Amino acid sequence: MPRITADRLADHADSIRRDTAAARRRRAAHRQADPPPESALLTVDQLCAELHISRSTFYDWRAKGKAPECIVLPNGSLRIQREDLARWLSSRRAA
Repeated sequence: MPRITADRLADHADSIRRDTAAARRRRAAHRQADPPPESALLTVDQLCAELHISRSTFYDWRAKGKAPECIVLPNGSLRIQREDLARWLSSRRAA
């Protein structure tokens, strides 16, 4: 097994720090230049966070037929299309 000297270890540590700092700068520049696209499908947690409601409230509304239309995925998870949410919200506006 090759021996690692203190100088070689210090050089290696410096190169890791430089690479990490450069990678962080690149990632930060990329995030600022290209914001992530807004997903067309929302999870139940995302919907609840946007509406400031609990999951149990959402499922109560769903059981009563008052929740926005949902898509049931093959694994049983629910998704809500943003367009359906927008339509559902506009139908709920107070007069």
